[in-house]
Amino acid sequence: MTAKTILFPTDFSTASDAALVHAEALARQSDAKLLILHIEEPPLAYGGGELYYGLPEPSSERILQMLEDVRPSDTTLPFEHRLVMGDPAAEIVAVAQAERAELVVMGTHGRGVIIIDDISPLRDLTPEILNKNVHLFDIKPTVINEKSDFGGNFGTETQFVGANPSRDVQIKYQRWTH
Repeated sequence: MTAKTILFPTDFSTASDAALVHAEALARQSDAKLLILHIEEPPLAYGGGELYYGLPEPSSERILQMLEDVRPSDTTLPFEHRLVMGDPAAEIVAVAQAERAELVVMGTHGRGVIIIDDISPLRDLTPEILNKNVHLFDIKPTVINEKSDFGGNFGTETQFVGANPSRDVQIKYQRWTH
């Protein structure tokens, strides 16, 4: 792994707390900086009567303090905090692109931890691509591993068989439906 920046978006939930352990371990393994990000949603995004982070409408200063409280347990690990305002999904992608992050590690509610280890298609997105119906992204050169032994099972000698190792080709595409 050659990641230089690992993006860790947090919403201050217990799922995010659990994901921080994984983000920290990956940053240590890859000698990367951990970018700890929180996206403050505009007040209208969560309505008037709802609780936000378990607090009734916390100030931006309080949210910033909550963000600064999120830190790796390894005090030697380089990290940075960043607070931005906007739509969480859009801002995560924007920060990942701007920082050229190689990994995004985040907690999910009820689904564990997501580690996105190839965000190159996100970095390659342009307005032109977003306006297309379909776009195929560039892929890394790949060798197809033929695992058949050409014997024993009549009719299967021309089939590619066996588990796909992680180095096999991955075709990434964008498709919009309107």
